[in-house]
Amino acid sequence: MSDVTQTSHGAPRPNPDNLDAMGRELLALARAGLVASRIIERRATLSLLLEFASESSERRKQAEDLISLVVEACDDLGPGCLGESARKFYGTGQGEREFPYERRHANAAEAWNPDIEVRSWDRRHRREIITELEHMMLNLKREKEQSSLRDALAQKYLPPPVDPRHDRPNPDFERLEFRAETHIIGSDRRPIFTDWTYRDIAIRGDQQYHRVFTQMEARVTIESLCDFVEVERELGVNRFGYQIWLVRFVDPPKRGDIYEWSIRKRFTGLPQKVEKDWLSLAVSQPRNIERGTLIVNLEEAQEHPKRFARFITPKMTLPTLRGAVWPLPESKELRKTVVFEYLAPWHSHGIYWWWE
Repeated sequence: MSDVTQTSHGAPRPNPDNLDAMGRELLALARAGLVASRIIERRATLSLLLEFASESSERRKQAEDLISLVVEACDDLGPGCLGESARKFYGTGQGEREFPYERRHANAAEAWNPDIEVRSWDRRHRREIITELEHMMLNLKREKEQSSLRDALAQKYLPPPVDPRHDRPNPDFERLEFRAETHIIGSDRRPIFTDWTYRDIAIRGDQQYHRVFTQMEARVTIESLCDFVEVERELGVNRFGYQIWLVRFVDPPKRGDIYEWSIRKRFTGLPQKVEKDWLSLAVSQPRNIERGTLIVNLEEAQEHPKRFARFITPKMTLPTLRGAVWPLPESKELRKTVVFEYLAPWHSHGIYWWWE
């Protein structure tokens, strides 16, 4: 089955019931085993994973880097049946890497439940194992990249570490729709600010406070754009490199209320020129979103990017686009707009543009 289906408007979207491209390669990796020579032999079917895990061009180093990343991610899945099943499936334990796939496969099912049949484990749990492993690998990769970014930003500004009590998801709402419009102004190539409008439904009523997460690629400040919300304070930065701000709803929504609110994320301390030739405006969430609109506003820009594309890629794989990409038709419009009718969980949906 394909991992892409059609929306009502004919645009492809990922099917959350199937593995994405990276997930399919993780299944192929399990069948190959965590042995460098086997990975090298199958490098054509593991190309995304090898590129993701290693910056080396040397084949053996690529394979060893991939093995190390998978072992670390499996360990980080924890001591429960999910983590233990993943470790058995890939053979990360001492002496298990040489096990044939059939033995690792059976061990993975037994680690989940000694009474389960392998075929039942395949139908009910294998996809969950692979998906959680993929997310953990992406988290590890992002944490390492954000550590380098924080080191660079620390020379100018580094928010304080967030109190762990504040570094948690917002459980009080579900996002129905959003609109994000980012503005490029004057000779700056990077956006100066992005205006976000959210349409949410309250699943727990009378919750006054909400945390806003922003990936730290610059010094970010948050401003309210509506009477419904007031910005309280910056909470700090978490270990994944996200700045967290606290906002307060003036009139907290009741359970079941559908409400809209708007904020501006303003970026400061940015270099005028972009060191890389691409930028993106993207959104990802652990839940699906019904509709999203992303706009790049060039009405006050002195120069314009050369190309634009809309994309869907597994979360945290940017800048490499590992999913579907659709170039935007060339036009003289100064507001480039893309609309998604469905945003699948754990995927980044966005607009991508190139200056060169």
